[in-house]
Amino acid sequence: MRRNASGSEGGNCPMSNNPILNLPEAERVDYLTVLAMLASVEGGPSQKQTARLEELSKAFKLSEAGRARVKEALNNPPTAVRSILDRLSGSDLRFTLITDLISIAYADEEYSGREEAEIRQIAMILRITDEQVGEIRRYIQAMLEAEKARRPRRERKRLGRELAAGLASVGVPTSAVAVSGSLHSLTAGAIGSALSALGFGFGAAVGAGVALGLGISSYFVVKWLYGKISDDGDGEE
Repeated sequence: MRRNASGSEGGNCPMSNNPILNLPEAERVDYLTVLAMLASVEGGPSQKQTARLEELSKAFKLSEAGRARVKEALNNPPTAVRSILDRLSGSDLRFTLITDLISIAYADEEYSGREEAEIRQIAMILRITDEQVGEIRRYIQAMLEAEKARRPRRERKRLGRELAAGLASVGVPTSAVAVSGSLHSLTAGAIGSALSALGFGFGAAVGAGVALGLGISSYFVVKWLYGKISDDGDGEE
């Protein structure tokens, strides 16, 4: 992952009301332990991956002891995290975890075959399909490219609508992806604004009622809905 976007949009910052912060500290540590395991899958984490985990430890408001446990997991990655994944498998946070895992994989601007295989294995345990993983990866790639290009706010909002529609069309709860701790960035704010206007809170499977029922056409339906919500603000730069 490249640096954090410096232009997070005020109240839309994903960490400001991230449901992960409602978890006991031990479970927040466990969540980051899974990310640490992925960062070490190729013999050890890169400097950028280590820095990203340190940032997330602070964002997740861990105590010094909690941060020390995450650091220890980076140096001595756990051999099994199945119990952690089993706890998340019935929650929309499983989609947030996959988003953070892919983001950690991209921290050094590479997405290796071993990282991809590990993420797909974790996704299978979490009951997330390859199609859903692929759409989340597309979301992250688009965000990183938009950040690098320093796109104007209007374009960012339109990109957010596009990405939200793609996620919803394969049944990914859009809000679960938008609160990823790794992505305090442009499209997360755009997606969050659209969800709020639609009346969806965290955990609302945007794709469940529309995308899964309508199939491929849902992409265009959901994109139209987001467009109706955000068009009034498109004149803002």
